Amino acid sequence: MSKTDVVHLGNARFNIKTGTLYLGSDIDVPDIPNNSITAHRYREPTPQLQISMTDACNLNCSYCSFRDRVHSDGKPVNMPDATAKRAIEFFSQNIPTHYTSARIDFGLAGEPLLRQSKHEDLISAVEAEFMTGNFEAVWTGTNTTNATLLKDDPELSLFGPPMDISIDGPKEVHDRHRRYVNGSGSFDDVAAIAKKALAKYPTTSCSTVLTADCPDFLGIFRFLTEEIGFSDVYMKPVNSDRTVSYGLNQVTLEVFKAGYTELIEYIMTLDDTSKLAALLKFNSDDYFMRFFRRLKHGAKEIYRCGAGKSGLFVDTNGRLYPCAHFIGKTGWHIGTLDDGLYNDKTKEYFSLTVDSREPCKSCWARYLCGGGCYYQAVLANGRLDEPDEVKCDLIRHLCTLAAKLLENLSLDSPQVFHALPASFCLPDDYLEAQPEDIYRPKSLAVSATEGMTVSHEIEKIRSVEGRLFNPAKSLNVFFHADSQELSFTFTHQKFAIDSIEIDIFDLDSKPFRFHHLKSPRASYQPRQIKIVPTENEWSVFLVSSSETGVVRRIPYANPLLETIVGAHVSTASNKIKVSIPKSMLFMNGAKTIGLGIRALSEGGVNFLVRYEPYFELASEVLGPFVVQSPEFRESKNSSDILNKCPVDNFHFLDAWGAIRNNVC
Repeated sequence: MSKTDVVHLGNARFNIKTGTLYLGSDIDVPDIPNNSITAHRYREPTPQLQISMTDACNLNCSYCSFRDRVHSDGKPVNMPDATAKRAIEFFSQNIPTHYTSARIDFGLAGEPLLRQSKHEDLISAVEAEFMTGNFEAVWTGTNTTNATLLKDDPELSLFGPPMDISIDGPKEVHDRHRRYVNGSGSFDDVAAIAKKALAKYPTTSCSTVLTADCPDFLGIFRFLTEEIGFSDVYMKPVNSDRTVSYGLNQVTLEVFKAGYTELIEYIMTLDDTSKLAALLKFNSDDYFMRFFRRLKHGAKEIYRCGAGKSGLFVDTNGRLYPCAHFIGKTGWHIGTLDDGLYNDKTKEYFSLTVDSREPCKSCWARYLCGGGCYYQAVLANGRLDEPDEVKCDLIRHLCTLAAKLLENLSLDSPQVFHALPASFCLPDDYLEAQPEDIYRPKSLAVSATEGMTVSHEIEKIRSVEGRLFNPAKSLNVFFHADSQELSFTFTHQKFAIDSIEIDIFDLDSKPFRFHHLKSPRASYQPRQIKIVPTENEWSVFLVSSSETGVVRRIPYANPLLETIVGAHVSTASNKIKVSIPKSMLFMNGAKTIGLGIRALSEGGVNFLVRYEPYFELASEVLGPFVVQSPEFRESKNSSDILNKCPVDNFHFLDAWGAIRNNVC
């Protein structure tokens, strides 16, 4: 192995090409084959259209790049209705046929709630366009808002999950850059609305811009999580050119590094309970957390994001841009609704892999980074193929911090490491699959034979997410099937089950494809059964959307809960037995289904199978049965590998470079 393939990251050594992080800076890194997963062509889990309905905004944020583009190229401030409808038609006609879900956002360049009156018309246009075909769900609406317009909406009728609120931290931080057009600060309004939103919707997330003149990133994070109460925080350094004093440049680089270092080192000093709670409050796409997750899961990113390769981002004049940040930036569109996409422009974005250009291909962090933000490259250098070297330096610093955190968790807090959200895993023989190929799990339900242990001890395989593992507590599950119903019995010791969820994947009638693995519950839309305690008993409900047709409005409407006739629950001391008619499981003549089973308890989620989205069950399986899954076998992976996959001969899905979200 070439010495250039290995780099020291604190007390660990990192194999660049395989993504493997080895404990100890003085050990010999094994000369193992380059078995990193092939990075296939880019695919986004859910195709996205962003219609910039307005360039107007009731705030005058100093770092907003869209403010100077309001009248650029003679475009209208508000998108004409005809342009919006043409964008929807263009989008639907250009989605590959194997996709069954999509996302359509109604704004980013301006404040989307300013044109809320137009959203119903747009939703009607989406319904008309997607009423035929194989689409299962199309999410429509706005996702991010500055929230200030909600002060006149006491019931928050315009807000709800999965929308997030833009807030930059405490009053003195937020009001420094996020002011109303008249110059007054917006913090008091935003903070009050955020607390009201969290009281009604506890999962409300926030989006935060970090600047060099407010360098207390730890204080910002603690304020957002401890004072306001957010449990889903996305923080990202400001995008700006090098002349901006509060932006990222050679003068302020050390300020950003120090801010992130203080934040992560503080988290590493916490006890396990507090450490897990803090880490779980980062959004998985947070600017630091994305690098941590990639390192933890051995990711190999040859592209930074999907800019110019997936998604459509439409300006008020009908021009198409490579990503949301470019919307309205003169000279950087890659097509129009009239002319379509310009092949020469899109080819350029597809050519920007980290292995094809300098300085990326000489950088040790290239596969963790993917090549840097194209928009920031243009701001810094005026071109796509030359990343901003200052941002590159910050990214390398964050990757090093991620390695230190991973080492800290592996050595000092293994319980926290196991309780963090995990990626799905792919077996060796699936590594060359394409995103549209059909996926079948390796976890199978088989009839129990004589002498076989038929009770799965879920806690012992550490399949718990969001809660520290406690060997003094246990959760077992026993399965049984007959010709009429499926039953499963949970036996639990020393903690109570709050609810049970079952996802049902109709494998015979709806192909489950590799791109569904990234977010199966969102992109595939399985049927869901929820078992919850009511006043004096447990009830079994079929959960379905209250929306008719394929359109799902953002904010989400409350789901419908339909009592399942024939289902029943019996309870005894430390035992819950659930029986469900097979007619509710094997529908439309299906012979094989996939089941994903989760028990929620004490703030954590217990998965029967954690590293695959579900296990297969055939209707012919009768009597007691067990799930034969790779993760029930003891792993023999080397203990000196910090980011090893917990399942032998498997690889984290995050390491398979074909599927990922198009994140800013």
